[in-house]
Amino acid sequence: MTESCPSTKSKIENGETPRTTGAFSWERTADHEPSGTGAFSMSRAMVQCLHLHKSHPGTGPILQNACLEIGKGEWAFLVGETGSGKTTLLRLLTGLEPVSRGQVIFAGKNLHRASPKERAAVRHAMGLVPQEPKLVSWQTVSQNIALPLYVSGKDNALIRERVQRLTTLLNLQPRKDVLCSRLSAGEKQVVSVARALAGDPLLLVADDPTAALGPLAVLNVLDVLKFFHARGTTILIATRDRTLAQQVPGSRVFALQGGEIVEE
Repeated sequence: MTESCPSTKSKIENGETPRTTGAFSWERTADHEPSGTGAFSMSRAMVQCLHLHKSHPGTGPILQNACLEIGKGEWAFLVGETGSGKTTLLRLLTGLEPVSRGQVIFAGKNLHRASPKERAAVRHAMGLVPQEPKLVSWQTVSQNIALPLYVSGKDNALIRERVQRLTTLLNLQPRKDVLCSRLSAGEKQVVSVARALAGDPLLLVADDPTAALGPLAVLNVLDVLKFFHARGTTILIATRDRTLAQQVPGSRVFALQGGEIVEE
């Protein structure tokens, strides 16, 4: 609670994806908590925003005195209509956009007062699924999923193993060697989810990640997220679909109303 702060279309596109997490396993490496995050571990909250205000020139206020706290290992949904400020809030929480006033805290560290080294550690600890998938169009599905692992210097064997497991789990194997420019909107969303999970994040932040998926594909993606959540990943999903939370018993639901955050 936040009382302290008043061609060939794949099965994914068609919503026919089977649910496959039962046989899935994943070895969490010793470096999953990135270097430089030692100061984060004392906080019980994974992410907090305190009295956030945000406005853009010519549009008026988007967020007004917005407060939110999500504990480590929790699963939360942020619901609201188009234009309510969900994407803006996620960009503030992940440090992609500066706040106009207020504070954003990631596991005890003030994000907007952090040093460049600390900000890099925070980015390494997060998996981000943007509303519009930011895939490299001239690379294949497998290459896109592997990209953050290559950038962070992971061992080639580990990269191959994680790409193999994620493409299998998310039913992307038939498309793993296809250029992302040739994927459907739904396939691109699933690849974006896979890429965000490849780094084994402490916090997954996803902006409407199931909007282009059929019902069975939505359930499959949620099953994959449940697997990671059971292993300790904190999850925050912004969505217009309030029924998603019904698929995740015990999740928390927050609504953006008039620039403020209200827990339902």
